[in-house]
Amino acid sequence: MFGIAGLLVAGFPLLLIAARRKQLAPLFAWLWLASSVVWCVSLTLYNTDAAAGGALDCWPDCSTYQNAINLGLWLPPLVLVVLAILILVSVLRRRKRRSPRRLGSQSDLS
Repeated sequence: MFGIAGLLVAGFPLLLIAARRKQLAPLFAWLWLASSVVWCVSLTLYNTDAAAGGALDCWPDCSTYQNAINLGLWLPPLVLVVLAILILVSVLRRRKRRSPRRLGSQSDLS
């Protein structure tokens, strides 16, 4: 559980720095890639490893390994959904800012 808190504490400043520099796209790409890899590895371990096979129905007697597999199966999709929403909002905001300029410049030319 402390590992998740550490990732959030380390990741939040990176997100703020990237936002201030207006370079969120590379950070989103790396987060997307890392989340996808973690999910694929967790899914592969869940399907092939006997010790991880009962990870979804082991509660309350889950081992640390099973808890890690559960975290790897459930957290990355949530991260991917949040990233997709942030990217969509960013694109929509960018379009909204650009569209009045185009309309204004076209009306000035006529």
